[in-house]
Amino acid sequence: MIAVFIIIRFADKIKKMKANYSLVLIVIMMSAISCSKKENVVGPTGSSPSDYYSSMKEFYHKNEVKSQFFTVNASLGGSFTSAKGTKVIIPPYAFVYTMGGHDTVKSNVLVEFKDIYKKSDMLLSDKPTTALLWKIPIKSAGEFYIRVSVNNHSVEVHPQNVISVHQPALSSEIDWGMQAFIGGFIPGVAQPDTFGWNWDEFNFNVSVAIDTTTLSWYIFSLYNFAHFAEDSGSWSNSDNAYYFFSYPQTSLILEQSDTINYGSDVFLVFKDVNSMVHVYKNNTDNNYPYLYAPKGLQCTVVAVGLKNSQLYSAFVPVTITDSLIVNFSLNQTTTDEFKAKLTALN
Repeated sequence: MIAVFIIIRFADKIKKMKANYSLVLIVIMMSAISCSKKENVVGPTGSSPSDYYSSMKEFYHKNEVKSQFFTVNASLGGSFTSAKGTKVIIPPYAFVYTMGGHDTVKSNVLVEFKDIYKKSDMLLSDKPTTALLWKIPIKSAGEFYIRVSVNNHSVEVHPQNVISVHQPALSSEIDWGMQAFIGGFIPGVAQPDTFGWNWDEFNFNVSVAIDTTTLSWYIFSLYNFAHFAEDSGSWSNSDNAYYFFSYPQTSLILEQSDTINYGSDVFLVFKDVNSMVHVYKNNTDNNYPYLYAPKGLQCTVVAVGLKNSQLYSAFVPVTITDSLIVNFSLNQTTTDEFKAKLTALN
């Protein structure tokens, strides 16, 4: 646009002064190029536009486990199986409207569903396995999110019906200590934006049992949707809350040595246990304390942050000992590189 403006504005003057057209043309071309040229951001080898994020919230949004959607006739009921093998069974007349007298839903309903089984997916979705009340890690057999709606308005489970979610047992041995947990951001229990899990001790909303015939399923029953999570949906988790009680607890301090503020999120990903925790930054210091670390276990400290919208990370394997202090610093990476290292920890 500037090039065209210059030509129109100074055409008469150029003719009158009989200027050197070649020189003027060069100046005009250089001006046009400088206006159209975009600023280049130099990234690591193999980086692409998808490796740039405006915030950590965007990082999780782009890389989290995505929802699947299923349509079910509420009058007839039905079932579906997710891409990860989770089977959801919905009986007839399983839902009621939340407004207008809680009438039974008889039309089609839209079921939004996502399931998480691997530690890498837990981290990329920022859905750690931490008990909010006890602050300790818990061992997971699988997390899932469900929202049922009609015309984008959430509905509830009918008081006389139960939604059954069959989670495949992915480990070689069934864990008989699994219990039902409800997930979300719960006010008064933890700091804002802290996601974790609360045990539904009296099975008001959920319960979990083991398929004793085949020993290949954890059968999760939903009596109510626990709307502690975002988007009016309900998060649930089959967890063994007692696994980590057998290990003495100790303090663990994760200290970031970088002078640059990456806005880092820091996690502990445990070895040989399907569990990982989000460790939050001390408000005053550049460290991340965790006072409930299970002594003797091996884990990897995983840190991820951003500088100039580019991704940085650190992976530090450790064995937890008494009052351990672990130093880490971040290095630039691509999303694919980060995911590959993270997947190796599953």
